[in-house]
Amino acid sequence: MLARRACTAALAVAAAAGLGACTSSQSNDSAEDFQGEQRRVAQVVEDLEEKGGTRDGGEICQDLLADGLRQSIQRASGEACESALEDALKDVDTFDLDVERVQVSGNRATVTVKGEGGGSDRTDTLTLERGRQGWRITGLGQ
Repeated sequence: MLARRACTAALAVAAAAGLGACTSSQSNDSAEDFQGEQRRVAQVVEDLEEKGGTRDGGEICQDLLADGLRQSIQRASGEACESALEDALKDVDTFDLDVERVQVSGNRATVTVKGEGGGSDRTDTLTLERGRQGWRITGLGQ
């Protein structure tokens, strides 16, 4: 559904949204545009982009998603998070996310991701939370 946020769209599908296939033509590391904690948050989105490109639902579920989001995906899909994501990622052509804005407030962060899908620009929001294992995604495509 989104070029630069294709991973987000695919994950939102697996999370029970219902977004479609995505395409994109270029990639960049938008985490480099940030510093400090904002950069660490943006890097999680870049990691999502990279792991989405390899279509490895296992790595995304284990390395990037918070427990609550993994459980939501499992409940919505009726299958393991890894399997649900791998199924959803099959429909995504390429993964190019552009982190536009990062807001950090304590152990919570909000990331605005922009991309194009279906011929038009689209902006979505991801939420993250910092825990023992670092920043993890708690919400997609909101």
